[in-house]
Amino acid sequence: MRRALRAHRRDFLAIMGLVVIALAIAGYILLHQPAFSFNQSYYTIKAPFANAAA
Repeated sequence: MRRALRAHRRDFLAIMGLVVIALAIAGYILLHQPAFSFNQSYYTIKAPFANAAA
């Protein structure tokens, strides 16, 4: 295992770098999105209708 990591050190570091970047992006997204709730509506639609007859 050590020999394989030594031989592919650049590839291993590139993959580890991508994992760190992905975790940072996922953390940012999770911190900045609103908390999910089944009872809460996140938007309201207001539309004027001329006639509501079916």
